[in-house]
Amino acid sequence: MIKQFAVIKHIWTKLVVATLLMFGLFGFSAMAQDNSKQPLDDEAATALVNQLNEGLPDLIEDEARVAAITEKWDEHEDLAGKTKAQILNLLFADVKTVIGDKKTLDGIWSEWQSAETEDEDKTVITPAVQPSAQPKDYVAQMTELISALNGEKTGDEFEKLSLQFEKIGDAKKTEWLPYYYAAYALVIQARQEKELNVVDGLMDRSDTLLAKADSLSQRNSEIFLIRALTTQARMSVDSSRYIRLGPIATKLVKQSEAFNPENPRAYFMDAQMTYYTPENFSGGKAKGIALLELALKKFAAFKPENSLSPNWGREQAVYTLAEWNRLSK
Repeated sequence: MIKQFAVIKHIWTKLVVATLLMFGLFGFSAMAQDNSKQPLDDEAATALVNQLNEGLPDLIEDEARVAAITEKWDEHEDLAGKTKAQILNLLFADVKTVIGDKKTLDGIWSEWQSAETEDEDKTVITPAVQPSAQPKDYVAQMTELISALNGEKTGDEFEKLSLQFEKIGDAKKTEWLPYYYAAYALVIQARQEKELNVVDGLMDRSDTLLAKADSLSQRNSEIFLIRALTTQARMSVDSSRYIRLGPIATKLVKQSEAFNPENPRAYFMDAQMTYYTPENFSGGKAKGIALLELALKKFAAFKPENSLSPNWGREQAVYTLAEWNRLSK
């Protein structure tokens, strides 16, 4: 049993690493620089914690739980040098160890994000936007945000993009794509996150967004694929999760293929999983390469439903196949 677990752990370690590398190759560039956000010094970080502390009693009625959260926050000596968003994620991870009620947790996070948005509105001057300006329509807003997912960005910027997508989804109410992209942005942020203890919190939010998307478009191949990526991001936090979450990720990819047999991204991810799985576990490099070649054929024939539909992965599949062929020589 121990030997079997070691083999499975080895398989999934290679797969998770490969998938995380694949994030960096996807159509939305996940290779970001950290120099576009100003980290907080010790004084500013302390002021932020104190501000959140003062607001806790308004969000949590139980005084004992408020005290428990405050005690955890007081133990932090690692906040200086981090950005505001990174600090919020760390502090929220502490809150989750004390508060189990999802409604309360959602309320706390929403209040923190609303406060952050209000702060930015007070400090950022946007003279180009006049009071009489007409709001952009749904397609224009989405096109702009999808374009913004390209290029070099920090994790904080991906998180803000996620919030913007979510805001559009909540306003539109009938479209699944805003929630899809909001979840995907958080997956990219999780890949960049150095503090692994905040990844689960990010993926909890991603799962919530995907649930909203799923309620608007059931049995959607693209949604199930992002759910698989979310599951793999969780696996990267703790190797002991591999034996439990690995089969779940595999099942989600297979469901993605079944829901849309012409979705090339599903076969691309299946190829990655198969390539790094030993032959005696129904995988192997030859099978992986064959699946990737099939994915490329599907990429060649694929036509997105509209200009906002997911359409990433082809260039990365071409690159991956070239690398695998090079290594097999």
